[in-house]
Amino acid sequence: MPTPSYQISRSGQPVGAFELAQLRQMYTSGVLLPTDHVWTEGMPEWQTLAGLFPSMSPPVLPPRAPGVVPAQSAVPPAQSAAPNAVLALVVPIGRSGWAILAGYLGLFSVLILPAPFAILCGVLALKDIRQNPHKLGLVRAWFGIIAGSFCLLFIVGVFIIAALKYR
Repeated sequence: MPTPSYQISRSGQPVGAFELAQLRQMYTSGVLLPTDHVWTEGMPEWQTLAGLFPSMSPPVLPPRAPGVVPAQSAVPPAQSAAPNAVLALVVPIGRSGWAILAGYLGLFSVLILPAPFAILCGVLALKDIRQNPHKLGLVRAWFGIIAGSFCLLFIVGVFIIAALKYR
């Protein structure tokens, strides 16, 4: 029987999948935080590591002298700064593939042909994100739906006006 794989997420970003032994070691060494979220098959929803393993305690870090900043190499990866928020909007890491496609199709829907596909991909992205809460891309999905709808309505309006004018 295979050992279960635990999915880890930090601030909505996937960290990776680990077996229980790896998970315990990473948590007790400080790589994973008590506020990180964990999920495995059979769990109804994501939980924090502290909630899932209340008997496990994170490491106690040694006290620092006032005014002393730890060396960059001494800071574990879990304590590094959050990624740039603007960069997170541009770089499609951890996003639903449907959301990425919807965003680009919405952008190119001014060419009219991709508009219906932008709407379709946006709707599929919303469904994908709802089923996989660790995925990002909600803004891109909505952009694809809105831009695609606007361009589709514009071209339909142009055709209706042209048809009425040349009747």
